[in-house]
Amino acid sequence: MKSNTYGAYTLFKKEVNRFKKVWVQTLVSPLVSNLLFLAVFGLSLNRSMPELDGGVTYLQFLVPGLVIMGMMNNAYQNSSSSIVIAKYNQTISDLLTIPLRPIEVQYAYTLAATVRGLMVGIVTYISTLPFVQVPIKNLPLILLSSILINVAFGLLGLAVGIWGKEFDRMAAIQNFILTPLIYLGGVFYSLSVLPESFQKISALNPFAYMIDLLRAGFIGTSTFPISTSLIFVGITTLVLHLLTGWMLRTGYRIQS
Repeated sequence: MKSNTYGAYTLFKKEVNRFKKVWVQTLVSPLVSNLLFLAVFGLSLNRSMPELDGGVTYLQFLVPGLVIMGMMNNAYQNSSSSIVIAKYNQTISDLLTIPLRPIEVQYAYTLAATVRGLMVGIVTYISTLPFVQVPIKNLPLILLSSILINVAFGLLGLAVGIWGKEFDRMAAIQNFILTPLIYLGGVFYSLSVLPESFQKISALNPFAYMIDLLRAGFIGTSTFPISTSLIFVGITTLVLHLLTGWMLRTGYRIQS
């Protein structure tokens, strides 16, 4: 099959318009949640928490964590909910008949999820500016890590959406696996303050490297070597790309 760039762009635009139509749910809701986290964990604890390395306050440390948490959740939700909705409406088999190659379908869903994740991350960051001035030490690292992380979670959501048969499974993966790993990955605290034994356990958490990588771009300090985190995030994204590509090519759980 020949490439169909316009068709892939049309599917991408359809997915972007889908979450834009319910902007209160997809953009405002995560923004409000993150501001509540900022109030509960930041404004209440900021004065009692000691400064971190480089004179970074707890609020400055917390904001990048909230940014990445919003991006992860929303990139995952966008692609996974799209596929599950298609299954619910019994239109999922259309993915095998539309004049698009599997990789084009994959890119369209993943890029739409990335756009939503980036929008939530940007809105979250801007909304915190009246409360705290977060330094930006390495803008290229912030941009690179943000794109990679959103792509990874867009692909993860696509894989879970194809695998799951209903919304309950999609929500179960998020509530019982993804959310605990995100919270325990250092969103609200520095892994360096943990006892050594718990630091070793946290080093097994894949999301800890992603959170640490983006935060390093903001505040300039990191728990793990930046090169290690970049390699890990890159490999994770590649594996998810290969997995979802295989699912779409073979029609895994797509064919009725």
